[in-house]
Amino acid sequence: MTGKLSNDAPPPSGRPKLALLGAAGALDLAGHLRRVSAVLLDAEPPPAAATDALATQFGYRTLSARTGEVGSLRALLQVVRTAISGHLPANWMWTRADGTVVDGLRARIDPGGVATAAELLFLRHAHQKALLELLRTADELILLLTGASCVVDAQHGDAYSDAPDVTTRLPDGASLVTHASDLEALNTDFDEICALLSGINPRLLLRVALVPLPVDQHQAGSDFALSLPALRQQSDLRVMMAHWSATRPQVDYLPLWELCTGQLARMGQFSPETGQLTAEGGLQAAWLCMGYDAAPPVAPLAALAAADDADAAMAKKRARRAQKRADRAQQGGNQTAVICEEELLEAFSK
Repeated sequence: MTGKLSNDAPPPSGRPKLALLGAAGALDLAGHLRRVSAVLLDAEPPPAAATDALATQFGYRTLSARTGEVGSLRALLQVVRTAISGHLPANWMWTRADGTVVDGLRARIDPGGVATAAELLFLRHAHQKALLELLRTADELILLLTGASCVVDAQHGDAYSDAPDVTTRLPDGASLVTHASDLEALNTDFDEICALLSGINPRLLLRVALVPLPVDQHQAGSDFALSLPALRQQSDLRVMMAHWSATRPQVDYLPLWELCTGQLARMGQFSPETGQLTAEGGLQAAWLCMGYDAAPPVAPLAALAAADDADAAMAKKRARRAQKRADRAQQGGNQTAVICEEELLEAFSK
């Protein structure tokens, strides 16, 4: 079910192994990264027989692990902390009206719930093991955040990305309240995430990005004051992301929000109303995530394939030339070396 990472071969042409967590949402960033042949790790790939639509419905393929959408830093910290420590929150198991049970830390990934508590516990442990292996294996971890709010267990302080729906009830005595982190709390949570990740993968590069919320989630067209909290949270996150990038050598700010709401929106490749990217806009965003300032004017997939083929062909040519030189040297002993046409070609092809 979890098995080995689906992209655990050495990256082609030295490209880094990427992991994607957070709130990919309507951007379908994972899909766009796959289209440009990025080395995107998937710790929990879907069953082979599952269609793309069914896999997405159950939380597969949209991120590098089946965490569900986690848009707040506090909830994302809970995800990382739980994977590393193995400790589960006191009230993590929720119950539906039909008797099925739900993993509260990723409440939306199993729409029908799970039949028994034992089965849910098995799935939770398998998920934590897969997520931990992902964090240990990745070269770069892209964290996609949308805001500073999540729901928190009023008694224990554990954070959840989603509140239960009307058909789901919490354990007796549990209560969830909305929590919005201020700048100091954001910084404290990020410090802890960095410390946890560094402890298990010291070489990991952490890239943080802000994901634009669809305008309708800001309640556009109604009282502007109603939209201010969400706008302010996104503004706070942008400020803190710039600060983290400037003060921590292993942290990089990925200007995905600026690309989407600026250049791509002007070109009609990003919809502020739906928060979705077109195919062309998705390629631009994918290239940005791979470390390029702008997408090249050629088809990315073809360009990467051509580059890999050229690298492989050149490596084979150089190996053949080196072998021929070695054969000539063995045959000629210590005679004066003569620069042949092949060596000139090699020298000018470097």
